[in-house]
Amino acid sequence: MAIWKRLRFGLLILAGLLLLFVVARFRSDPDDPTYDFSQKQLPGVQQVVVVEGSNEGGNRATVSMFELDGDGTWGRVRGPYNAFIGRNGFRDIDRRTEGDGTTPIGVFWIPSAFGGAPAPGGTRLPYEQITTAGQCWISDPNDPAYNRWVLRSPCDPPNVDLFVKSQPDAIFRSAIVIGFNFEFRRAGSGSALFLHNPDRDANGNAQPTAGGIAISDEQVRSLIGALDLAKNPVVVMGPTTFVNSPSSR
Repeated sequence: MAIWKRLRFGLLILAGLLLLFVVARFRSDPDDPTYDFSQKQLPGVQQVVVVEGSNEGGNRATVSMFELDGDGTWGRVRGPYNAFIGRNGFRDIDRRTEGDGTTPIGVFWIPSAFGGAPAPGGTRLPYEQITTAGQCWISDPNDPAYNRWVLRSPCDPPNVDLFVKSQPDAIFRSAIVIGFNFEFRRAGSGSALFLHNPDRDANGNAQPTAGGIAISDEQVRSLIGALDLAKNPVVVMGPTTFVNSPSSR
């Protein structure tokens, strides 16, 4: 009888351990990111900012930053942050047009940052503090300098006056440049894509964007302080189906 009791006790312990294993195996822990973007081919990339929405049509997303450690493992170092994207959601780059209020789907490099505020201490991205008028990002598809930062005064619409928009409480007080349509420019497919501060309505509520990604100034500056050009940072942005796929566009 004593042997049976010991055997039954052992079986109960084994069943409990098995249950714990099953729960641990299939539990979804919000603090344990899945790094599904790692299916993508990103040679040489050691930092990734992921902008992920639940679907293509929504204008809400989350922003997280991941870094590759010496063991080849991705670890989350910033976020997740709640974000607004374009008012009309994500859209494939081949269907996106200037002014359509969408955020492009894809993998894009992060070349630099700028803003009216000084760079955060220790910033390793090229950072331009805007202190003078005439800083103009060209969004006119008929302009030869389309999707380029130039010196121009006045900086008339549809071009973006960076000086005006970098004033205190403006959307480019701190901003990160996203290299969309940057090297091989296609006129009319989109320009001036940044990760920036939110625009707000009369009641102070954050609003969807014209196409960029909006998070708080504190969060933008946290990303700027962590990004390192030597680590070839990129942004992976799109709905979950894209983020989780091997595709890069």
